[in-house]
Amino acid sequence: MRRLLFGVLLVLGACRPASDPVPPGVVHFEIDMAAALKAGWLDPAGERVGLRGGVAPLSWNETIPLEDPDGNGVYEGDVMFTADADSTVPYKIKVDGEGNPNDGWEQGDNRVLLRSSTRVKRAFGDSTEPVPASYSGDIRHHASFGSGELVPPRDLVVYLPPGYDAEPDRRYPVLYLHDGQNVFDRRGAGNEWRFDEAAEELIAKGDMRPAILVGVANSPARIAEYTPTEATLPFEGGQGRRAGGSGRTYARYLVEEVKPFIDATYRTEPGFESTSVGGSSLGGLITMSIATWYPEVFSGYLVVSPSVWWGDGVILGMVADAPSLDGHRIWLDMGTREGEGAVGGAERLRDALLARGFLHGKDLRFVVDEGAEHTESAWAGRVPDMLRFLYGR
Repeated sequence: MRRLLFGVLLVLGACRPASDPVPPGVVHFEIDMAAALKAGWLDPAGERVGLRGGVAPLSWNETIPLEDPDGNGVYEGDVMFTADADSTVPYKIKVDGEGNPNDGWEQGDNRVLLRSSTRVKRAFGDSTEPVPASYSGDIRHHASFGSGELVPPRDLVVYLPPGYDAEPDRRYPVLYLHDGQNVFDRRGAGNEWRFDEAAEELIAKGDMRPAILVGVANSPARIAEYTPTEATLPFEGGQGRRAGGSGRTYARYLVEEVKPFIDATYRTEPGFESTSVGGSSLGGLITMSIATWYPEVFSGYLVVSPSVWWGDGVILGMVADAPSLDGHRIWLDMGTREGEGAVGGAERLRDALLARGFLHGKDLRFVVDEGAEHTESAWAGRVPDMLRFLYGR
């Protein structure tokens, strides 16, 4: 079971002169909010400036506040991470308030903190230092792939197992992964799933049949592409807005463009029994949806932390009404710190699958990860077991 990462906020809002040593495990943040103050949308008297992120004590769901002790527009605070915290920490500055641009979030990609850092000093909206790529093994890239007729083109990142070039007559099963910019490389979200590292280790140990892994990047239309129906957004920044519903089109792109290209370019086993698909959050939702739309194309599914809540649980009815789920093998999981009702939603999906004839320990694996949050780091902790489930020897 994955070990929990605990941390506390220290010396909240205190100034820390540059000459003052930062204690081990602590990172001191100084964020200049002058531009937001000058633009007039930040109200220092009524709004909170702080940090959100993907490694405890930071969370994407709640802001850890910083303070401006000098009243000069520079918000400060110390954050303490545990010694076993991830080496990279994805984070953003967030202003909690009403009517702010981008709902108070910094625009663009997650910022990334290297755990070797002791101080972060920058302005709101600025980028951080580039983070090196973190690929392992034989990785191939296909930029801007796709005709553009179904969905916008996007990058494909392909992991090839050890020995691929040395055994020209051998063919391999394939796993397609949504949010593909995050599954092999930490630069996409500030952390990664480490599918490549896990596969390298498991194959070397003989614990996993060699497989080709294909990361299919998301697009700015991620919510639309990863959802089966239109629904009202319930979460912060989108509350009350209707969104989603382009999932079938994205699934067609995967089946009609990506899979034929991979089968033609690499030595795959193209049949149903050797083809799998997976993803997390909305990526888990679209994975389960694909099982009901294309049951003859994919046999293996990684349904990770799925957004069962979408459309008042529309996926539950889709599973109940699916014409056939014969021959499918499904990994389904959820962490206990992924939000109110998250585990209950996963349990309802599990029950819907059991009602369709799936059997625990045979073609269904259901995992509740105690203490795990809704982050790439948490999913990375479960990846080795996912790969053993699909390709274990």
